[in-house]
Amino acid sequence: MNSIEITQLSVVVTYQCNLHCQYCFVSDKSMAKAIEMRTVLQAVEMWKSVFSGGKKQLKILFTGGEPLLKKDLILSMIDELSQTYPEIDFAFHITTNGLLLSDDFLQEVVRRNNLFLCVSIDGDELSNKERFSDSRATFEAVQGNIVSYAKQLDNTKFRVRMTITPRNVRFFYDNIGKLVELGVQNIHFSPNYEEEWADDCIESYFLAYGKLDEYVKKGIIVEPFISFCHNVLEKQGPYEHDCSFLPTINADGDVYYCPRYAGKRLSRLGHVSKPLEVLLNFRKVVGYGQRVFQQEQFSFICPSNYMENSGISVTFRKFYDRFKVFVEVFLKEAQ
Repeated sequence: MNSIEITQLSVVVTYQCNLHCQYCFVSDKSMAKAIEMRTVLQAVEMWKSVFSGGKKQLKILFTGGEPLLKKDLILSMIDELSQTYPEIDFAFHITTNGLLLSDDFLQEVVRRNNLFLCVSIDGDELSNKERFSDSRATFEAVQGNIVSYAKQLDNTKFRVRMTITPRNVRFFYDNIGKLVELGVQNIHFSPNYEEEWADDCIESYFLAYGKLDEYVKKGIIVEPFISFCHNVLEKQGPYEHDCSFLPTINADGDVYYCPRYAGKRLSRLGHVSKPLEVLLNFRKVVGYGQRVFQQEQFSFICPSNYMENSGISVTFRKFYDRFKVFVEVFLKEAQ
């Protein structure tokens, strides 16, 4: 039964949040309860049973909602997991909107060698109107927290994540520069494919994308651009990124294919208490995804995306076709 190797789990600590981002993908915002320790322990047992592949390394990503609404719970879970499973080499990641970062919590991150922090922010104030619409003070507070944390944590412990939308794409390149000015050395970005992208917005995206090497040469980690460069030069495929399976557990112990569609009916694989059921449903979803890839003739989309939002293939197709052109230019310039 232990035939599939998965290196990470996503845990939805709570669906509650202190922001109201317009493009938020959380589907169960009304669910108030937080996940319990026993559910997380069951999730690890499930991983050991059907997804570890016999390996002893596991990354757990704490998401939400806003996970730092339950920061004490997260820290206690980290400690208990480490004590309960000394044979497992854990890495813990927290993705937060940055509002609840504090000096005390910074010391907790510094103290734990296996704890990594990611802050979601889309660049300058104008680019964050969809997220921090309530006040300028909110944006400035998050920005100040980023500066404080970037001073204390290097790129192996701290990262900023940007969501690129049709409304902020024209600031994409400059926004990375603004984050670098704040002291950030590790930046991850992803387009919101679930929106409708006009051709000129996609063109703006690739114009910025083509200049990201300027930051990489300065030692800034810019992903998935660095992985893209490596994959293309190694002739592994003309893709921006491959969407891999990330088992996601919510407060009820339900398991989903990925965090983006946790809570959606079609993406539910089963319950942590029934590992074999989860594994079998996972294989079904993967098989479905493979058929989609053959039908659409591009591997630029995850099965959950397609099942829950069939119209998304139009956007993926636009990006994929433009990526093929970008790859041709990239390879010529690399020669």
